[in-house]
Amino acid sequence: MPIQKKIVNEEKREKPEGLTTEPGYCFYCGQVAIATTPDGWPEAKLNEHATLKCSCPEAKNFQDIGKQKERAKDNIIKLFGSEAKNPVTEITLDLMKNSIDEIADGNIGKISMDINDEIKAVLSKTAKGKIKVTRKENYTATLIG
Repeated sequence: MPIQKKIVNEEKREKPEGLTTEPGYCFYCGQVAIATTPDGWPEAKLNEHATLKCSCPEAKNFQDIGKQKERAKDNIIKLFGSEAKNPVTEITLDLMKNSIDEIADGNIGKISMDINDEIKAVLSKTAKGKIKVTRKENYTATLIG
């Protein structure tokens, strides 16, 4: 195999078609991280990628908040999703998951949702800064006669 053809084959193996290598910068300290991404990633996404790879204290806090959001969204699915007793609609699930971002970022302290006559959802932040997902169910039985 000619040398030129070998070099081209190795470049394709190391960098498949449709991928580019671009720099991103940590939001907090500016450290550079190189990302191999699909063509056309916006600068904001490259910088977020770099921040998720950085080890500065502010970036670590950003990473922790991101993990906390994912855990809370997983907890919403566990408590209210299709596997739960009396699951809620997808629209309601999406509303709760979108609310988690606002709670984690400190824009909202607590959200309480009366889903129907029996189910109530409460999304809040604990004193230690953890996101708490609560499902409350009320059952009322009345007999007359």
